[in-house]
Amino acid sequence: MCITRSAVHRLLLVIPFTLLFACTNVVATAAQTATTNDACATATGEYASWLDKLESLRGTLTFANNENGREGSANVIFAIVNTGDLERLDYFVQARLEEEYYIILVKDNFAAGLQSTGRGWDVAAREEAYDVQNIEESFFRADDFLKTAFKELRLLQLSACLGGETVAGRETVHYRLDVPPMLARMLASQLAGNIPDDVVFGEVGFDFWLDKTDGYMVKIEGNFQAVEANSEISIAATLELNSVNNMQLKVPEYIRILAMERGLIEPDFTQEFIAIDE
Repeated sequence: MCITRSAVHRLLLVIPFTLLFACTNVVATAAQTATTNDACATATGEYASWLDKLESLRGTLTFANNENGREGSANVIFAIVNTGDLERLDYFVQARLEEEYYIILVKDNFAAGLQSTGRGWDVAAREEAYDVQNIEESFFRADDFLKTAFKELRLLQLSACLGGETVAGRETVHYRLDVPPMLARMLASQLAGNIPDDVVFGEVGFDFWLDKTDGYMVKIEGNFQAVEANSEISIAATLELNSVNNMQLKVPEYIRILAMERGLIEPDFTQEFIAIDE
């Protein structure tokens, strides 16, 4: 799919990518009824950025769409290490999109990639990897937007608090945000550009779970429906963290060798080359 296709096709492209970085930039104005159970009453009441609260995280994204009866899907595993540098991250992404797959590993000063349509691993300097720059810029942009949106638009106050739940071993508070069609159109315009008048939006809703103590996103589920001319589409996606603050990215030996061959890293004669006396 490319950006020149229909608005519905553009939404197919951008919505799962946005969810991958937990970009829940939904603007809702309809007030929700909050529950009064203990979890809701004792929740922090504030959203916190992953980068502000976590040293590392690992999670999964599942995505499914149906366009006029034609089904598509994606399964993604991702891991992020907060290096403390405000302009870059170390991360790993492994994605299967129906019959294709790709893997990206970015650590220190180099990036490595493998895809089903390629001939093997490609290793390059970090600053020369175009996809890496796009991913990082998108993540930081989404992170900044989320912090602003939750604070200025008071998204938690506009969401229904459904109570406390345990997600991946973490105590969380569950919220529900339903987006009216008019505001869904505004959201889609922000993500995919101008939306033609003949696109009719249906149900758009998000369930999200925030860590009870620190307020960061632990899980999010989203659904989206729209109709354009002869195209009817529905999208469902779930993102969930399954590990935080106990992970390191390890570069496989064969990737280190490729990086050394390209002069991207200096050999470590202690680790890479070991002589044993017999």
